[in-house]
Amino acid sequence: MAASTSDVFKVNVDGAISLKGLNIGVGVVTRNDDGALMAGCATQLYGYFDALTTELLAENEGLLFAYDAGFTSIILELDSKSIVDLNVANDACFDRDGTILKEIDILNKSISFLIVKKDFTLPSPMD
Repeated sequence: MAASTSDVFKVNVDGAISLKGLNIGVGVVTRNDDGALMAGCATQLYGYFDALTTELLAENEGLLFAYDAGFTSIILELDSKSIVDLNVANDACFDRDGTILKEIDILNKSISFLIVKKDFTLPSPMD
């Protein structure tokens, strides 16, 4: 297999809410342009969060992971259209979600990333 020639990596993130509602799980997978697994992580965050906040926290954790791992140019793949829309709108809000979006905006100054919504009808071009 030939070595990857691209410096752009696809980072897929997802969040899951515990049935008891006391914590959430976050998963991050990073692949190169050949679809090979480069890095990944899973973490648990404690607290009661709704679905929107859970997905925002997953995005934030994914960006932090990518930054810490040295991936500076990424395609961030999300499965929530609402989160993609929030990022695109970049509206100022001052609740918990607004604070997370502000953190994401700060990370945007350190990482070059494009946010895309996962398309469940077609196979991923990275697979």
